[in-house]
Amino acid sequence: MILYSYCLEDVAARSEPGPGWVRDQYFTDPGVARRSLLDLRCEVLADRESSWRTMRMERLEIAPVDEETLLILVNHGMGPLIRNYEIIERID
Repeated sequence: MILYSYCLEDVAARSEPGPGWVRDQYFTDPGVARRSLLDLRCEVLADRESSWRTMRMERLEIAPVDEETLLILVNHGMGPLIRNYEIIERID
């Protein structure tokens, strides 16, 4: 299964809820993922108290979902299911 997502360029900041933290969102269509990221950018730039930080779009290949992988997802998150990972675009 191929999914698309986006995150802060600074991966350490991604995992810590707080200023600049972005909730993980996954998409099956790269165009929809890009549009969502650009919408987020517009929202951030419209808020004078916020500043945009470089974000990247990612292509994730994950293990096929079955009962075992579903339990891994619930208990350990997405990380252990990722088979292949690629940064496909950076948005400044």
